[in-house]
Amino acid sequence: PLPADETKQEHDISISVVGNSLGGLYARFALSLLPSTLSCPCGRINIHLNIFCTTATPHLGVASHTYLPIPRVAEKLIGNGLAATGRDLFCLTEEENEESLIYQMATHVKYLHPLSKFRKRIAYANAFGTDFQVPTETASFLCRNSNFLHWHKLDREIKVHELSKVSGTNEDGADGGKTKHEENAFIAVILETEKLEAPPLVTPVVDDGSNTSKNDLSKEDKLILNMSTQLDSLGWTKVFVDVRDGIPAPSIRNPFSDKTDARERIRTTLLERHDSFGDIAIQSSHDIKEDEQKRDGMNEKCRKYGKGESLNKNDSCIGVEEITMKRRRTKYDKLPLPSSNCSPHPHSSSRTTYIPIESREVTELVTKSDRLHFPLGHTVMVVNSKNEWYSRINSRGQPVMNSLAEGLVRDIVEE
Repeated sequence: PLPADETKQEHDISISVVGNSLGGLYARFALSLLPSTLSCPCGRINIHLNIFCTTATPHLGVASHTYLPIPRVAEKLIGNGLAATGRDLFCLTEEENEESLIYQMATHVKYLHPLSKFRKRIAYANAFGTDFQVPTETASFLCRNSNFLHWHKLDREIKVHELSKVSGTNEDGADGGKTKHEENAFIAVILETEKLEAPPLVTPVVDDGSNTSKNDLSKEDKLILNMSTQLDSLGWTKVFVDVRDGIPAPSIRNPFSDKTDARERIRTTLLERHDSFGDIAIQSSHDIKEDEQKRDGMNEKCRKYGKGESLNKNDSCIGVEEITMKRRRTKYDKLPLPSSNCSPHPHSSSRTTYIPIESREVTELVTKSDRLHFPLGHTVMVVNSKNEWYSRINSRGQPVMNSLAEGLVRDIVEE
């Protein structure tokens, strides 16, 4: 305890963390050792956790997440050859039933609790098979057996833009012209998961979407599913980056994929889901705290509605000035809206639609590409410039880092 001294004061500081590649794992581990307060001669220092951001970090390790699939025996040989770090990344342990450090960091309260205290969590991941070291699934902790919901925020302006891109015109109805969306052309899609008070019951799914027994999964698949679900339940903003145009090497057509452009496939899926899910349009004010309070009230009402409870005559789901729900018979028609973790930016468009998409569906969309590229995305995305040669081959990733830096500054300033 601090000595009783009237000259001593309490000080508040905020901490934001950015970790690239293994740096993201190191940061997550270090958080488990960080106290919430510090004592010093000047008084007590209260630490407030603000933004946590990772870029191409192998959150699920690399076991079963190598660029090209390899058998477990090969993973063990490679992992043991890379000393302690390799053993951790490939989830190798001394005892058969011992939990790996990667699994502990994704499932134990010791590591998850401090991460949950950040005001916002962001994960950047290279999409479309462009990252050899850290493929998309582990960088964004996606799982092919998970139905954990991700939400895509689509406002009216963006929807018009997406539709106009198909027709070849911009928002003004004219051909060409650079829009603010085209300035961020390297972003394939941004998705958000909702922060939950407690992780949901882990329910594996198979490719056809039907429920299957958890016992039908292999041991490795069960571990991955649990890690993915636990991390998703913290609430994240996932930014899937498309650096294919920034890789200084020619590409070839993927013989195992159809000719549909990967970005076009994402766009079409989201717009089709928008139409099938119906509009949940939210008109936001310019006061983010007011929005969050209203959204919390709206969510509670919608949860009651989803449970089949009766609502009062004037108690419909209209928590934020205007809600339009075109209810259709789909498996999403009784889902509550995302909570304040997915709240609209105070300067966003006045009408917003949240589109739900499951983890397994996201995996299919962001890992497949119509063309095969040399997988240099791991260094291109962060503009690795450790020498002159690296600077030349990675220079086209500069817009990604510029956007990340601008977003971090904006998020920190608007705390």
